[in-house]
Amino acid sequence: LSPGDFKFMSEFPVVMALPNPYSEFVVVHGGLDPSKPILQQNPDDVMTMRNIGDDGPTSEKDTGGLGWFEAWATKMKDLAPPSGSAETTDPDYSVIRFNKVIYGHDAGRDLNIREDTKGLDSRCVYGGKLTAFILPGETMMSVNCPNYDGGDDLTKDRRRRRRDLNGSKHAGQKYH
Repeated sequence: LSPGDFKFMSEFPVVMALPNPYSEFVVVHGGLDPSKPILQQNPDDVMTMRNIGDDGPTSEKDTGGLGWFEAWATKMKDLAPPSGSAETTDPDYSVIRFNKVIYGHDAGRDLNIREDTKGLDSRCVYGGKLTAFILPGETMMSVNCPNYDGGDDLTKDRRRRRRDLNGSKHAGQKYH
């Protein structure tokens, strides 16, 4: 990314709620912790999460536990309003107006499209594809990533950007 692109992207909220008529969707980089209401999500977890282990969210795929999206689907079923009601009965989750999460940051699982979650990481960073989720219609489109360069400079640049991001507006940012 250019410095201008990085600045632009670092100003996005950690959890982005889409406006009507797509308010059933939120967009995150990594995932959401189903044990916490949306307003209490940890920004670092939202950016890096892949699994929910015994000690909570983790960014490592191989530490056991469930993919966060599996735990999220279970929580959403538990929170479903009683038949004929428009709201959940759990007061900690009363702000939930969405039921679908669009995310990335999980190249190891590739595309992972489920009822409650739409995992769009199609390994562009490794030379795979870049995938878009298109609204309206809930369709997808992918393009090849022919300019991938997995050299050491790219890895160093990612680490530098991550350090820069930790000191950006994301620190303390919860929800938008």
